[in-house]
Amino acid sequence: MNTKQLADLCDVTTNTIRRWTKEYGDHLSPGATPAKGRQRNYTHHDQRVIRYIATLRETGAEPHE
Repeated sequence: MNTKQLADLCDVTTNTIRRWTKEYGDHLSPGATPAKGRQRNYTHHDQRVIRYIATLRETGAEPHE
């Protein structure tokens, strides 16, 4: 899944997905945090992590790094 698709799934902007990917990259696959100039590719695990972050933020909770 690419950044736009994940942003649509979580009802947030692509910039938000990129920011969360940077903030929580230790919990994501290498495909979600590729070298500069490479396209991001989010695995099912990455999608679950990002959706969890989105849910926490919606409820006012802050995920811990």
